[in-house]
Amino acid sequence: MRFSLQRSSHLFIFNFNSLALASFLLCATVSAQEVKITNSGGRSNDGVDKTGTIKILHIGDSHLQPNNLTGSARLILQKEFGNAGRGLIFPYSLAKTYGPNDYTFSSNVSWTSAWITKSSTQSIGLTGISVKSTTPSGKVSWSTGKDVLDYPYQKGQILFEMQDCTDCSVEINGVRRTYSNQSKVLDTLSFLVEKDTSTLTFKGGYFSLLDLVEETNLPGVIYSSTGVASATFTSYNLNPNFQKGLAMIRPDFLLISLGTNESYRNWNASYFNKEVNLCLDRITEASPTTEVILVLPNENYKKINGKYVYNAAVDSVRNSLKNIAAQRQLTTYDQLEAMGGKGSLLEWLKQGLVNADHVHLLRKGYQKQGELLAAFLLGYLQNKPD
Repeated sequence: MRFSLQRSSHLFIFNFNSLALASFLLCATVSAQEVKITNSGGRSNDGVDKTGTIKILHIGDSHLQPNNLTGSARLILQKEFGNAGRGLIFPYSLAKTYGPNDYTFSSNVSWTSAWITKSSTQSIGLTGISVKSTTPSGKVSWSTGKDVLDYPYQKGQILFEMQDCTDCSVEINGVRRTYSNQSKVLDTLSFLVEKDTSTLTFKGGYFSLLDLVEETNLPGVIYSSTGVASATFTSYNLNPNFQKGLAMIRPDFLLISLGTNESYRNWNASYFNKEVNLCLDRITEASPTTEVILVLPNENYKKINGKYVYNAAVDSVRNSLKNIAAQRQLTTYDQLEAMGGKGSLLEWLKQGLVNADHVHLLRKGYQKQGELLAAFLLGYLQNKPD
C-alpha cells in the first residue's frame, strides 16, 4: 500500500490535550499483541489515492447510526491529517429516525422509508435505509458542515431509483438526466457542489434516494459511516444494492462493527461464520482493493429475572471474528481491550457513559469509544509501509 498523508497544520484539540493523545497512542501500541493487529499480507491496496486522500468507510448497527462514535473518530482524524470532505450522508429526518446532526435535509414532499432489517419491496442502498417519495415530483435540499468542522466540498454522487417513470428527470445543482418511459430505473448521477446548499429535483416518477456522497480531491481523510439499528451481517448480505453503493465509494479501508445483535439472538456459530465470510466475499468482489478491518465488539448484558447477566455469547462472536480474521489475514480492532478489558462496560456504566440497558452507550460513551478508535487508526495509518 502506498499513500502520503501529511499531518494537518490545524491544532489538534478534542476533549483532551496532546499529552492525552500520546497516552492513547501508547495504549494502542502496547495493546497491539492483545488486539492481534495483523497486516493484510500480500494484498496491495492500489486503490489508495496517491495524492494523499484516504477514504474510510465504517458500517455497523445502532451503535453507529447516530454518528457519535464515528463523528468523534472523524473529527480527530481530519484534524490530524486534513479534511477531504464529509463522505456518505443520508436524509434520516425524511425517514423519521435519528441520525447525524452535522448536516440537514429538507423536502417539499413526504417520504416512506425502508430498512435492511425489515422486509420491504423498496430498494435500499449501502446506507441500509432508503427513502421513497410519495409523489411523482418533488424537491430535496441539504447542507453539510453543521458542527465544528466546516466540510469542504467539490463534487457529489448519488445512487437512486425511479419507478413508474413517464418522461421522468432527475436534476442536482444544474446537472440533469432524463429517462423515457420505464417501469424502474436504477442509476448514479455525479454533480458539482459549489454552494452551501445542494438541491435535487425530480419529476415524472417516484424517486428513491439510496446513497449520497460528498467529497473532494483534497489531501486528507474522508470518513464515511452508516449504522442501522438491529443490523447483522445477514442484513447487509440480503441487500442486493450493497455492492453498488460500495463500488461507488470505493473505500481504501472498510471497518465493520457488527456482531452485537447476533450475540443477543439464538447463537449459531456455523451460520455466523458463513454470513461473515459471505459479507467479506461480496466486499472483495465489489471493491477488491479495499482493506477490511473487523471491529471486535465489547461486552453486553441481558436482563434475566430483573438482573443484568453477562452475555457470554459475545465471547463466541469475538472468537469467530478473530478466527476469520486470522484465516483471511485481516486486521482486527478489539474494542473491548481498548475500553479496558473484561468488566470495562460496568466501569464505564459507573462513570455515566453507558445506557441503563447495559448494551448501548450514552453520547459521551460513544464519543470516548470514537477517541479510542481514532487513536488506533492514527497509529495504524502512520505505520503503514510506503
